[in-house]
Amino acid sequence: MRFKWGMGFLWIGRGEYQFIGHIRDVLKITQQGESFIGIRTIGSQWVPKGSMAIEGALDKNGFKKLIFIGGDGPNSVKGKISKDGKTIEIQRTNFFDGELTRK
Repeated sequence: MRFKWGMGFLWIGRGEYQFIGHIRDVLKITQQGESFIGIRTIGSQWVPKGSMAIEGALDKNGFKKLIFIGGDGPNSVKGKISKDGKTIEIQRTNFFDGELTRK
């Protein structure tokens, strides 16, 4: 299957947790076929450097599956890839809003 976007880059992550506030990190995302994982290169007091931050699967129109792994563990989230493939919006309703920008 051909994908409109490739995920295998460094991505700058910015987000806001409802209870914690702003977070920032850089994720190294690797992709094999339709599946990908993102590893934190900075980390924080809640999630260590080198831990998995995101995992998912792509289909031809975007995400088939998207999981964000925060301090409270893995959670399914909504995600949207921009038309140019350089930005990903991530949302977990009433808890977390974030954005990844391809470096």
